[in-house]
Amino acid sequence: MPEEGKNSRREAAYEKALRLLERRARSNAEIRRRLEQVGFADEAIEQTLQRLEGCGLVDDQRFARELARILGEGRGYGPRRIIFELGRRGISREQAEEALAGAYGEEGLLGRARRLLAKKFSPEVFSGGDRRLVARAQRFLLARGYNFEQVKELLHFENTFEDSEQ
Repeated sequence: MPEEGKNSRREAAYEKALRLLERRARSNAEIRRRLEQVGFADEAIEQTLQRLEGCGLVDDQRFARELARILGEGRGYGPRRIIFELGRRGISREQAEEALAGAYGEEGLLGRARRLLAKKFSPEVFSGGDRRLVARAQRFLLARGYNFEQVKELLHFENTFEDSEQ
């Protein structure tokens, strides 16, 4: 391919990447996937990604921190779900775990989960009085990506299991 044709394809790849970034922040891997889907050559994609990183338009660590905060504080997702969502977007597990540090802001992981439960369920969920309600809350938190130990600490449901044996 003549040099002029290569340059125009590189510019086209860069323009496409900028259009993708206009809509929302994206990870390096997301941009790579989209440019590959369109059919750009690996060389054009590599140069585009280097150029975007050089300008500060693509930064996977910043992207991971921002998305983890949105998912943790905003949507109330637990750590497992956040790591999964970041992985889906091409963020490594190490970067995802680093990003978790700021995912819950001042209130912290369990504070955010308590607020989520208070909004979704009646106050009885914290006392453990209604076992069916507690079971629903357990499923809700587990589906959101909280682990069993976190759910157990939030709901104090070990007592409900003992009560059911009497």
